[in-house]
This record gives sequence, structure tokens and C-alpha cells, in this order.
Amino acid sequence: MSVEPAIRPSDVPETDILACDALVVGGGPAGMEAARVAAKRGHQVVLYEKASWLGGLLPVASMVKHLETLDILTFVKYLETQIKKEGVRIHLKKEVTPEIVRQEKPDVLVLAAGAAYTKFHLPGGDGRKVLTPGGLHQQLKFFLKFFSPTTLEKLTRIWMPVGKTVVVTGGTLHGCELAEFLTKRQRKVTLIHNGPASELGEGMTGDDLMNLWPWMEKKGVVINADVQYREVTDRGLVVTDPDGRERLIEVDNVCTTQDFAPNYEALGRLGQLVPETYNVGSSEKPGLIVDAMREGARVGYAI
Repeated sequence: MSVEPAIRPSDVPETDILACDALVVGGGPAGMEAARVAAKRGHQVVLYEKASWLGGLLPVASMVKHLETLDILTFVKYLETQIKKEGVRIHLKKEVTPEIVRQEKPDVLVLAAGAAYTKFHLPGGDGRKVLTPGGLHQQLKFFLKFFSPTTLEKLTRIWMPVGKTVVVTGGTLHGCELAEFLTKRQRKVTLIHNGPASELGEGMTGDDLMNLWPWMEKKGVVINADVQYREVTDRGLVVTDPDGRERLIEVDNVCTTQDFAPNYEALGRLGQLVPETYNVGSSEKPGLIVDAMREGARVGYAI
């Protein structure tokens, strides 16, 4: 019997604002780990998350990763349980403002607000045919207000705001996972990469790739490397192949998977209010879950 972990800690009381040792902005893995370690070391810690759940993008990632869904959500539940156990005060659905920082009067401010989205710089790249990571994440976050990740993952097998034919730009980890996700939902997928073939699947484990490539071939996923993206038209994506030939890939949607970027927005708004301020996790250097956890722990021990 599978058990669906809860990710919305509705039982966490919204307490009055009290002075604290450390104020953590962001309830993703870096923020929760920083809060956990700092609290375990005896600090009074308060954590603010503007969404209605903890975990940052992990609940979204769990839907794309499919077989790892329960593992990721169980991990989020573990972190949630640990920060509660250590007495961290949690405020959900609250974006931190300068006023809140002044009221909390923290000795240390930890900013773990997550990565920023980069733009898809291409003629026609802002058209309706283009689906960006930021846009897709916003849609998924909206539906997460009403459905759990596992329920939403099942619903995507019935309907998604994605056409029947799709080209995915970017053949590293995120592109491969998205191509697999869409293929399993009966989309005809073309995966293209504007780098050498040696970069395809970069970030994935060797075992995963040994299974992925034969599976994609069997499912009819077309994979091209060393192509240059030219423009998005009302018919699809224009690319230039390695031999210099220009061609049009006719699709309903172009799904981009460009890299994330550091996020200094919260640092600019709040950093000057507390002398000891840390920008951690993907907001400082986008990476994997393990990277976020390591940086969160490092800051928790440094406080």
C-alpha cells in the first residue's frame, strides 16, 4: 500500500511575530536544511515561505521524475518533520517584506528564495507557442493549491496545456526528463541540443542513460545535437543543422529548458537590513538537490 505524504503543514500555527536569532526566507531544501541545522544548534529560528507548501520546486520536480515521486515527497516530509521537531516557527503564504524583517529583528538573515528563470532569447521566443520553465512552473504551482503532487501527476496523463507535437530545446538533465515526461503522456517529441552530442544527458547517472536512450528510440523520440536555434514561427522552430542546412521543425509547442540563474532579488530588497546575511542554495548558485542541502547545512553551521 502506498502512502501519499502531506506537503502542506496546515497544522503549523501562525504564531505572533517574536524576535529571533535567524530568519530564513524560503522553504525549499536549502532553506529548510539551514533552519534545521541552526535550530538544532540552539538558535531561535523562523522560516517564511510565500507558497502554501514547503519544499520549493521539489513537489513540481516530483511530477516530472515520476518513479521518484514518493521518494522526493517523503524527503520533503522528512525535512518538514525535522524543522518542526527543532522548534522552527513556520509561516506559509507570507512573502517577507522589510517590515517583517524589522519586526522579527533577526541577528542573521538567510535568503533561500530559489533560482531565477533565464529568458529564451530567440526571435519569436515570447510567443504563445513557446512554453518556458517559468510558465510551466507557475501553472503547476497554481494547481498544487488544489491537488497533491501525486494526484496532479496522474491528472497530467488525462490533460495538459501542451500540444500533441513538441520540440524540447536542451538535451541535458532537464531536457531529457521533460522529453521523457511528455512522451509518457502520448506527445510526439523531438529533443534538440545546441551543443555537442557528448553533452546529451549531462547531469544524469550512467544507469539512467543506459535505460533512457533505448527507451526513447523505441518510443520514436527524435534526438539531434549540434543544432543552432534560429527562430520560432507560427509553424514551429527553425534550426540550423551541423551541415549548415536550415530547416523547420513543425510542432504545436516549443518547450524550452534553458539554465536557471542566481536570484539576487531578495538580497537587493532585504540584505541591507541585517549585517549578517547569506544568500544560499539555488538563489546563489543553481544546482541539484544535494547542492542545496550542502549549502543550507554549511550556513546553518556557520551561524
